[in-house]
Amino acid sequence: MPSAAGEDDSVNNDDNNIAMNDRLADEDVQELDSLYHNVVDESVPVTDISNSISLLKLERLLQKVMKKMDTSRTAKLWLLYKDYIETVKLFIHAERLGSWSLHLIAVEKMLNLFAATGHIHYAKSARLYLQQMRDLPNDYPWLYKSFTEHGYHTIRRSDRRWAGLWTDLVIEQVMMRSIKSLGGLTRGRGITEGVRHMWIHSMHRCASIHNAMTTLTNLHFNSSEQHVELGTARRNRDYNDLTLIANWLDQHNPFDFDNLKLRSLSTGITAEDGDGINCDLAEESGEAIHMKLDNLSIADATIKRCDQIKPIECLYNNVKINGQPITPIDPSVLCSRLVAIALREDNVSQYFEYELAVEPTATFKQGLMRPADKPKMREAFIGKTKQSTPVGIDVLDGGDILHTVRWSQNTSYDDILKKYVVYIRKHYGTCYVVFDGYDEPSTKDHEHIRRSAGCKTSANITIIITHTAHNNQEAFLNNSNNKSQFISLLCEYLMRDNQHVHRSTGDADTLVISVSLQLARDGFQNTVHGIRDCLDNISPELKAFLLFMDAFTGCDTNSSIFNKGKQSIVKLMAKSLELQQCACVFNDDNADQKQVGDAGVRAFIIFYGANPANTSLNNLRY
Repeated sequence: MPSAAGEDDSVNNDDNNIAMNDRLADEDVQELDSLYHNVVDESVPVTDISNSISLLKLERLLQKVMKKMDTSRTAKLWLLYKDYIETVKLFIHAERLGSWSLHLIAVEKMLNLFAATGHIHYAKSARLYLQQMRDLPNDYPWLYKSFTEHGYHTIRRSDRRWAGLWTDLVIEQVMMRSIKSLGGLTRGRGITEGVRHMWIHSMHRCASIHNAMTTLTNLHFNSSEQHVELGTARRNRDYNDLTLIANWLDQHNPFDFDNLKLRSLSTGITAEDGDGINCDLAEESGEAIHMKLDNLSIADATIKRCDQIKPIECLYNNVKINGQPITPIDPSVLCSRLVAIALREDNVSQYFEYELAVEPTATFKQGLMRPADKPKMREAFIGKTKQSTPVGIDVLDGGDILHTVRWSQNTSYDDILKKYVVYIRKHYGTCYVVFDGYDEPSTKDHEHIRRSAGCKTSANITIIITHTAHNNQEAFLNNSNNKSQFISLLCEYLMRDNQHVHRSTGDADTLVISVSLQLARDGFQNTVHGIRDCLDNISPELKAFLLFMDAFTGCDTNSSIFNKGKQSIVKLMAKSLELQQCACVFNDDNADQKQVGDAGVRAFIIFYGANPANTSLNNLRY
């Protein structure tokens, strides 16, 4: 593209009068089209097109658009990708035509990418190669002349213009094939020094014999002047592929300035500011790495992982605690290793005075609180109640509906959202749907993490309803950000269908009960269990210890204990006077911290069938 620098005064004056609009005028487009065809037909010299005002307008407009695109990280990444494709094409162009100057320019353009992506051997070798080739005119002028004037840095097997071949390609496909084919070194003759010497010095003699035999028999190998890439079938295939890519980019526009964050066009995965994803800064990162390699020997040159760019792919396997990447440690593995070391000692029991784990395994499992089976507490007191058939209007837990409706593969988000609307309308008619909030930390964080344990979790995805939905429904919904976006869209779709939608700021259970009670007050028939009726079914001696039993058997805010359910604790509490005494200490407002702690230790010993009078917690653990 021509530049305004170096032009004559008339051109500069015209350039200053160029109006910077967002679009070219129709007459400018027509002039550019005519100019293009004249250049193709060679009716106008290429050197004369620099005076075209329309071409200067186009250049200024492109510069303006490119500057705007720098504000979008996704657009910047795709422009960078375009530049790298141009570098590859330039490198192919240089080798095919045997252009030494283009060859060095293409190699230089690759240096930053080699360094930024961590390809240390390519980065060092290409940089050293480039330095040596820059000194070629002084060190070896005859070789420099061969490269620049005759293009001897490439290999040609024909005299056609676009026929230069890479040296490593020819070595692999010609020389190495000769070595490994019939009559080669690897076919029984061995690779001793004498055999190699004989083979190398006889190759050109074999070629002369081959040429003589083809002349004698009048059998010659000829190839068409038409390049294989210009065939009809290849051109049709290339056109179809180009159309497919163009249609895909129409639906996945990388130059969308409504979302300036870095995102994957195919999956919608979005990199947040704190994720450390910086693949759009490959040139800057590569340049910084090469500056650190200055004045180092090639043996000492290394690239640190922290200096390399991080692609969006890193979001899949990135584990962080307090924003810092960590290597997860399994407490059970750590415990087993420490036990293996302790078994080498004579007195093993002393080692069990400690937990030997990051968290106490009696109340934690794999870093999470042990789950509680909450319905068992009601069954222990009042038994199982028969489920009644709902009559009237339904109140639905939206979280359950999210997993009930299954997503179809290769379906847009819009179709999936409509599928939810149809499902609810078909099975429940007009109803109330209550969704969880959980935009902030809540009492159910451990429960949510536990449910998603062992399941894949997708990275952050920016939902665009026309795009194809994520192929893994559970992984998508395990990400709280994705789930929150999806719920917001689903609420809009349900309200358009005249459904009653409520979205809680936290746990939806309370809001579900509140909505149900309000409907009951308004005259709808619902099954409502009174709390006081439940308390009447509990024996008087156990009512005072409900909070104590709940604390040890777990709920949303605290962990249960290992291998002890709610029913077993309730039965043990009813018959153990000593356990009831421990519970009384917990209920005593005047008990100090040591008394509560001692009572808790005794309770643990009783839970696991030992006598607190002659057994300590350390001995019980051993």
